[in-house]
Amino acid sequence: MSERIKQLMDQAGIDVEAVENLGEMPTALKFAELIVRECMTMCDNVSADYFKHRKAADDFQDKNIYAEGESACDEVRYEIKKHFGVEE
Repeated sequence: MSERIKQLMDQAGIDVEAVENLGEMPTALKFAELIVRECMTMCDNVSADYFKHRKAADDFQDKNIYAEGESACDEVRYEIKKHFGVEE
């Protein structure tokens, strides 16, 4: 499990050691992973919106602005995945 997820569980008042000893870690880990994946999906959705607007734009400057937004969303998704150690 990602050390960052363990730190967040601890901050939330969850006794990580007790959860591990009770064998409930897979459930707690799955919950955390689902939240992280939901954040990554939100990045994908916003990136797709930027892509759609970029394809529809006629102005070169507008296309660049939408491409930068799309790229930023992809970068944020990558950083979320890396930070929390989520596998695809």
